[in-house]
Amino acid sequence: VDLHRRAALAIEILYAENLQPHIELLARHYDLGDDAEKAIHYLLLAGQQARAVYLNQEARLHYERVLKRLEALEATESNLKQRLEALHALGEIQTMLDNLEEAEAYLRQVITLATELDLPPRQRVHYILSLCQFYGSTGDISAQVEQCERGMTLIADINAPVELVALTTYLATAYANRGDWRSAISRVGTIIDILPTLPYSGHLIDTWFYAVLWCRLTKQPERGFNLIDPVIDEALRRRDFWSAGQLHLLPKLFLCETVGDGQAAFATINEALRFAEITGDKKTIRGCWYWLGVYHSWMYGNLDEAERYATITLEDRSNLYRPSSYVFASTVLGLVHYCRHDWGQALEWLERSFGLAKSDGLLVDGVRRGIVGLAWTYTMLDRKAEGLALLAKIAREEELHIESWPTVA
Repeated sequence: VDLHRRAALAIEILYAENLQPHIELLARHYDLGDDAEKAIHYLLLAGQQARAVYLNQEARLHYERVLKRLEALEATESNLKQRLEALHALGEIQTMLDNLEEAEAYLRQVITLATELDLPPRQRVHYILSLCQFYGSTGDISAQVEQCERGMTLIADINAPVELVALTTYLATAYANRGDWRSAISRVGTIIDILPTLPYSGHLIDTWFYAVLWCRLTKQPERGFNLIDPVIDEALRRRDFWSAGQLHLLPKLFLCETVGDGQAAFATINEALRFAEITGDKKTIRGCWYWLGVYHSWMYGNLDEAERYATITLEDRSNLYRPSSYVFASTVLGLVHYCRHDWGQALEWLERSFGLAKSDGLLVDGVRRGIVGLAWTYTMLDRKAEGLALLAKIAREEELHIESWPTVA
């Protein structure tokens, strides 16, 4: 133990002018040397370093070691803030690694601890935004709305434009996932003009998707490209490859689809996949598989490839925590069988997709396409009354006409 302390002290003295290359070694020596205070300090720095280069498993081990060390110490304010940092990092790391149950547990502990510490409102909202993003990706609409409303209350009386825009976006996400696109896009219309004036922030990644969708629905794709391309460039300049992957996967992809550039759409998905592999982001890798299946089927009619990617998604057992993945993959398989005129299999998969969507309250665009496919499948099976009823339901909700709105601002 004493030798490890001496080694750590020697490193600090010898490399005092530049400790950065030796942070992980210092963390290890002070941890083995049983110097809790110094060990926690350097373990946190080692975790930050590992996350910066997307060494997610290494970062996870450092932060878990911080929590273990803190368990033996008095719950001072300083120690609780260190615990908060470790919990938040672990929540985001586990989200990226697609360990979603663990991620949710960590992120909820963060909210509780931030409240107990009575942190400033903006800082607390930053933690809430992480949880909002988590619930948005897992499709837990009620939990997402609850956290958004909590965040809105916290910043009601302060100037916090980035936080306000991010929370507005997550509320729009909840409306969209419930199929209420008018409310979703109307909310985005209230923030679209101020977006270019805001500083770069990872909290705005989902906002850019809805900004692009707003441009798509208002027939302004060029404005969408002008909004998103500088943000992607800035993400790359900062080597924020996670954000670059997110920005390619949906915002840029939707714009390419809007202008009918299928080749650019595939290139965009593959760019997102490349960044996801660099960062070890399993959630985004799965998203890329789904969209590759979608575009192979809906844009190019490559049914075998569409079936392959959808099957990969369905076979991934971690999707049990992300029901939307099953909904979308089932939709793709149903439409593949529809295109093959295999009405029995089309019916099975599309009814499964529709049932899952209804149980989760999920009525986003991909689900709507599945419902239309199901309606036509009923028609092919001489169940025309059921098919017409489904189409009429969609028409009543104006979902089929959303793409031709003259304006939603």
